Amino acid sequence: MTIVTGPFRCPFARLVPSLLTGAAVLGMVVLGEPATAARIFFVCLLLGAVVGLKATSGH
Repeated sequence: MTIVTGPFRCPFARLVPSLLTGAAVLGMVVLGEPATAARIFFVCLLLGAVVGLKATSGH
């Protein structure tokens, strides 16, 4: 695994959880995967991480 450094560090850290969240929601809505409480909790946790990174990035 490559460690991302330089100016791409924070955008990359926001992009990956956003894509994972989108994939999870797409799977639940379109593909009919179960929307359990645990799954929804962890999707919200991912979104919270993105918001927290943006709030503390200083930009």
